[in-house]
Amino acid sequence: MFSQIKNNIERMFSSPEGQNLYKRILSTAEKHNMSARLSEGLLVGFSGGADSVILLSFLCYYRSQEDLPSPCAVHVNHGIRGVEADSDAAFSQGFCRAIGVLCELVELDVPAIASKMSIGIEEAAREARYSVFDEIIKGRNDINSIALAHNATDNVETVILNMLRGSGVKGMCGIPPVRDNIIRPLIEISKGEIEELLGRFDIPFVVDKTNFDTTLSRNFVRHNILPLLRERCTSPEQMVGRMTDNLRQAASFIGLHADAVLDTIDNTSIFSAVKLRGLHPAVFGEVFSRLVRHSTGITPAEKHINAAYSMIDNDDFSLSVGSGFDFVSRRGVCTFLDNNRSLSDIRVDLLPGKNVIGGTNLTVFIDNGSKCEKTYSNIYKKVIFKTFSRDIIDNGLYLRFRKDGDCYKYGGITHKLKKVFNDREIPSFIRGRIPIICDNLGILWVPGLSARDGAGKPEDDAVTISVCFAEDGEYTCYDASLFTDKI
Repeated sequence: MFSQIKNNIERMFSSPEGQNLYKRILSTAEKHNMSARLSEGLLVGFSGGADSVILLSFLCYYRSQEDLPSPCAVHVNHGIRGVEADSDAAFSQGFCRAIGVLCELVELDVPAIASKMSIGIEEAAREARYSVFDEIIKGRNDINSIALAHNATDNVETVILNMLRGSGVKGMCGIPPVRDNIIRPLIEISKGEIEELLGRFDIPFVVDKTNFDTTLSRNFVRHNILPLLRERCTSPEQMVGRMTDNLRQAASFIGLHADAVLDTIDNTSIFSAVKLRGLHPAVFGEVFSRLVRHSTGITPAEKHINAAYSMIDNDDFSLSVGSGFDFVSRRGVCTFLDNNRSLSDIRVDLLPGKNVIGGTNLTVFIDNGSKCEKTYSNIYKKVIFKTFSRDIIDNGLYLRFRKDGDCYKYGGITHKLKKVFNDREIPSFIRGRIPIICDNLGILWVPGLSARDGAGKPEDDAVTISVCFAEDGEYTCYDASLFTDKI
């Protein structure tokens, strides 16, 4: 089967039909700014199907013309199709061996991954596959990009599926030709052209039998909807490709406006609602989606974006954005809350020098003297500090966060923190993020408030506590620059 493959590939790309395909792929690469990557270190996702066979064949032929080394191929066995999948893996390794390409085989248990993540098999396979590619690249210095074999017909199917889901502009843009370190050189070549050319020059490929199961949505579109479209349109791939090119330009324009808005937001984890008011709905959706992804790691659904847009003119609201996160505004100050986490159980003993408070944007310095805070002000966004006599600190210092019933005495009066925060109009969602400095006797100091009675005046043996607020963190505490005037 494999003995003549290399010669057949040479014949294919030397033929008029092969040269036409070759030039069109190069034109796609130039159009979408991926030309330089064709010559750099490349990892090729290689299933053994027609698309990946033509992609790998093209890359090997192109690089031989440029006197460059062959790319690296990776075949992922998802552990779904049993003996058939094992046969595809053997084919892929044999094909690569015949054309002088190193093929790395990775075996996964995608059904177990899907069950663990509570997602569908197809989604789990895709996520696992991309994860494999990323891990391989991380471990090698000679590979910069990932080449995948999505074609123009795949793009049509994706657009139709996204349309049926009610997708917005981004979804209707279809499969991106370039995304981060991923390139798709075949995105303007139809599947029919690929299979016809491979068949003409006797270049083998495998066929996944599950591609004919029309109970799967993509296969239903492929085998039932696309044939009907071809009765009305000679090349749906070409027409949809033109549409997605236009929509990508529109999405890029919206993205530029979103960039301008986000440039005005210093801290994307806590910000004024004014920043989002009066925006065009399309720009609001892009800005809000990026804010949600940055602060929570999830992509909001359209219903969450619409709900936020309808409420953003209000000063006080709370709405879910999915996966246990809420988008909250109190008195016009917005943030994202993780209902899966709490800071109330955190306790960190504070030692001399630098103390990083894990899971927050806080760093606390315990130093001798009273001038050291200036050094930290040059590094951190905001610093609140106080100097104490070391003698009044009982059995060391530690940091924690607010608990029910917290109170301490200063100015001759015992103050409940809840009432202090109420009096100063501190939004409720911020209160649990305000750090509290304690010793063995209880609360010593809440940054922004007075120290407890009896702290005394600093003498020669002084200790300065500097609470530093970084730009952001895993779980951002309140932005001291916004609330220092109130607490």
